Amino acid sequence: METSEQTQTNSTNKSIKYVVLGVVVLILIIGIVAYLLVAPKAASPSGMVSSDCSSMLKRESVDITYTKDNKFSPGCVEVTAGTKLVYLNQSQSMLQVGADPHPIHDGNKELSNGEFVLEVAEGGTASSVVHETGTFGIHNHLNPSATATVVVK
Repeated sequence: METSEQTQTNSTNKSIKYVVLGVVVLILIIGIVAYLLVAPKAASPSGMVSSDCSSMLKRESVDITYTKDNKFSPGCVEVTAGTKLVYLNQSQSMLQVGADPHPIHDGNKELSNGEFVLEVAEGGTASSVVHETGTFGIHNHLNPSATATVVVK
C-alpha cells in the first residue's frame, strides 16, 4: 500500500517529466520556425518562373556573378541543358555555391559541379555544366540568404 508521501513523490516526478517534455517540444518548434525563416526558398514546385528571369537559352556558357553586395546576378537565369555555368566571385570573401536546400544541398548537384559546395575564391571563377532539366535554387553556403534560381530547359 502506497503512503501519501510516495503518492506525492510519484505525482511530482510525473509533473517534472511533463514539464521537460513540454520544454523539448517548445525547443523543437522554435527550431523549425527559425529554419523556415532563414532557409532559402526553393523554386516553386509548379516550375513557374518570375518574369524577371534572364533568358539565356542556346548559349554555350552563362556567367553568374556574385557581386560586391553579396548577391547573385542575375538572380534568375534560364538556360538550355548542356550549358556551362561560370560563377564569377566579385565579393570580398569566399563563395561556396550550394544546391538548395540549405544546409543539406541535396538538390541538383550539377549546379555545384557534383560537390557539396563549389568553392570560388575571392576574385576567382569556377564552373559547372547542367544537364538535368527543371527549376533549381542555388545559394552561398556561407551566406544562405544570398540565393538565385537556375531554370534548365
